[in-house]
Amino acid sequence: MSFFSVVKVEFVKLLRKRISFLLLLFFAPAILFGVGMSLGLSFFVADGGGGGVDAVAKSLSGIGFAVNMMEQGKYIVFLVTIILAAFSLSSELENGQIKSELIRVCSRSKIVSAKYLSLFLLITGTFLLSLLWQLLIYAVFVSKTEFASGMLFDELLWAQIGYIGFTLLGIGNGLAVTFLLGMKLKTFPCFSVSYIVWFASLYTDFMGKIKLFIPYNMPSYFLEKAGETINGFAYAGLYLGYCMVFLVLSVILLRASDIKA
Repeated sequence: MSFFSVVKVEFVKLLRKRISFLLLLFFAPAILFGVGMSLGLSFFVADGGGGGVDAVAKSLSGIGFAVNMMEQGKYIVFLVTIILAAFSLSSELENGQIKSELIRVCSRSKIVSAKYLSLFLLITGTFLLSLLWQLLIYAVFVSKTEFASGMLFDELLWAQIGYIGFTLLGIGNGLAVTFLLGMKLKTFPCFSVSYIVWFASLYTDFMGKIKLFIPYNMPSYFLEKAGETINGFAYAGLYLGYCMVFLVLSVILLRASDIKA
């Protein structure tokens, strides 16, 4: 079976899994915040020091609103991403389902790559659809409120595009890490450890330039440093390299396992 045929099979399997409906959560923050803005809610939250901060910015453009919603919903996005990755590979190793795939496909590297690519394509497609959804919510509910500028784009456009791109690279790394853990851990431990690792990595944002080696820190950093010279292509290449290393290690571990084709 060709590689693209395996990807197609894995993609269809994902669409048929009920757990894939969790991807609908990508659309939740925009509608909650959008309706709230239209009703004039303040979105004032405690900052932990007796004061408060606005949960969302003011004078948002359409793309600015979308990026703001991505920041609000990143915990949901990565939670769903890691759950799907754990169920895509670890659960099939746990219940023995992957044995039949090895018999049909006869290439462990092909199976790992196909599962990764099909899942990444599904999540990326949903993520981009949620971007369009956020723009629609902005136009319907937010554009006439005090939070909006009424414009589709603003002067931070390239930084916002960078934010979106690096978020997708972070998703790719999250999938690869979960696949690697799934080679040795059962489904729930795999999900739990991977999410804890991701959550803990967010707290490296105080470690100076070291934080830029962690892909999950780059989206916010890229947006905050808009106007400064940042070699985004170099960091993108670094994060893609991470994905390749994690996937290669996953294949090596799968080949070393006692699963018989």
